[in-house]
Amino acid sequence: MSGNNVLIVEDDNIVANLIEMRLKKLGYTVVGVTSSGKEALGLAASSSPDIIIMDINIKGRIDGIETANRIIREFDIPIVYLTGDQDLKTFERAKATDDCEYLIKPFKDTDLSIAIELAVFKHTLNRVARDKLNYYQKIFHCFSEGIITTDISGYIEYMNPAAHQLVGKRVSTSRKRHLGEIVKIVSNSNGKVIENPVDRVMKDKETAGIPENAVLVTGDSTRVPVEGFAAPIREEDGTVSGIMLVLCPRSHKNYLNFIDKQIS
Repeated sequence: MSGNNVLIVEDDNIVANLIEMRLKKLGYTVVGVTSSGKEALGLAASSSPDIIIMDINIKGRIDGIETANRIIREFDIPIVYLTGDQDLKTFERAKATDDCEYLIKPFKDTDLSIAIELAVFKHTLNRVARDKLNYYQKIFHCFSEGIITTDISGYIEYMNPAAHQLVGKRVSTSRKRHLGEIVKIVSNSNGKVIENPVDRVMKDKETAGIPENAVLVTGDSTRVPVEGFAAPIREEDGTVSGIMLVLCPRSHKNYLNFIDKQIS
């Protein structure tokens, strides 16, 4: 059994006691019970639960969804949301939380056990994916070429230092921004905007190169001749889950002029 140690966050004492009894019957260890989001954060730190049963509608300054997001961000613990409210907006907020499952009252013992196991399993898969992503980002960090990855809609997920330097300004990726906001490529001959290679990959699902006369317009309006390509990021089953854009100055001379302008 995975996720053996469970923390319960529920502001109805009767329901909390019922969940605790059911969990013990199923063979889980309850490491704490609380009705407060603030207390839940403290117990997450002190009792090291494998998983948390979180009532969405707990009372207090922070509700269950905000508490869950903070716990996942600070302690990396998966969540099973518990609610009797089937409001669509509430469900959409809960669904946006990483590493969570959603359980509606009333529920059976098997429903509870399955939700816990699924949440732990999903958390394990996501952790492996995050570790793999961090590994590749460390590699990309060393590249002299600019590397930008986006989701399938073209929203930036990662930029390495060389990419930040090329676009001419520090771009925060804490809030997703579309590549079109950051990377502007125009024709050197007529100044017209060239179709972004990422847009071509999104349409054709194939690697797309950057034309020879392409010029990148940086944040301070400097024009840098660039070369590179965009390629689909494919999952094992062949589906496209994102796009990688590789950019670099077309010549060493142009690159040195560009760096000199950034420093001065």
